[in-house]
Amino acid sequence: KLYKQYIWNDLRFPYGKLYEDAYTTYKVFDLANKIVQIPDCLYHYRIRDNSIMTSKFKINKVDRCDAWKENYLFCEKYYPKVAPYARMFWLEHIPSLLSVFPIKMTNNEKKYKEKLKKDIRMNICFSILNMPFKKVYHQFRGLFI
Repeated sequence: KLYKQYIWNDLRFPYGKLYEDAYTTYKVFDLANKIVQIPDCLYHYRIRDNSIMTSKFKINKVDRCDAWKENYLFCEKYYPKVAPYARMFWLEHIPSLLSVFPIKMTNNEKKYKEKLKKDIRMNICFSILNMPFKKVYHQFRGLFI
């Protein structure tokens, strides 16, 4: 990504958070005067041992759900027409995150897992009405058992 300098006058990546780009990219789009995309594939992921993607569960892996929730709330406030898409994107991340919580959890991990389950419960009707049924069943089965 290439940015004009003015974008970063007041915007910063959040300190101490994983998935810091998820916390900022939507804000960059909001501040940009113009966005250009090229068709060339110039970016490749390299997955290493002990990277965020391959490491064992740590509570800060939940940062990605917090980032997508912030994105949704931002859209709800400033871009209500796209807010349902941002909401669905946030909600789609929760089941995969819930599935990687360890069996033996700290109190903090238990508390956060319950918070994620509450987010699902509060949004279940929206999810069912806006996802294909097979996907809903696959993602949400077992969450309430």
